[in-house]
Amino acid sequence: MMKQTAEEAARTHWSESTYNKDAELAYDERDSIAIKALAKSVALRAFKKGADWQKKQFPWISVEERLPKEGQKVFVLVMCYGTPYIREEKFCRNNNLDRKERWIHGNSVVLAWMPIPSFDEIFEVNKGRLITKTENMTFSEAVEAMKQGYTVFRDVYVWREYRPRGVRMNRNGKVVSRANRVSYFSYEDITATDWEIYREHENSHE
Repeated sequence: MMKQTAEEAARTHWSESTYNKDAELAYDERDSIAIKALAKSVALRAFKKGADWQKKQFPWISVEERLPKEGQKVFVLVMCYGTPYIREEKFCRNNNLDRKERWIHGNSVVLAWMPIPSFDEIFEVNKGRLITKTENMTFSEAVEAMKQGYTVFRDVYVWREYRPRGVRMNRNGKVVSRANRVSYFSYEDITATDWEIYREHENSHE
């Protein structure tokens, strides 16, 4: 089944809504035409804006929906022994797809993927935007902070032991440690709400 675009969904939402009847009840017949036109315009734009916003909240693309372009570098979401992990991969149909047309990364089946934004794209999107939190952040907020040049950290044992100086995003859009090693996230990291901005003088776990 083909998915609707945000605009198509907005029009369906309008046709199934009660805006028409509400406008007719609230105004006399002479004014209802103009009010209905205005209400429809507002509703369509609001619904489309909402759909666009929701899409940005979950940037992962299901492999059942579509696959990346040949040679495109992406983040992939895989399950490893029941735990989801994020990995980086350059998509190559001949190398990645098995005989059943499943996308395989290592020994795991890829569930979803998302494009890796370039440094220029990240800078343009976040230009002029400032983070409003420095601790108790969600994973999404931590990613936004990295996009803006900050190093992030979790004050838990695994991070104090193996990533004592946090991780950051480099110019190639890769998340790396201070030693410039590519860093990956566990399911616990993705669902955590204890992310914080790394501060050298406060985080002395090395």
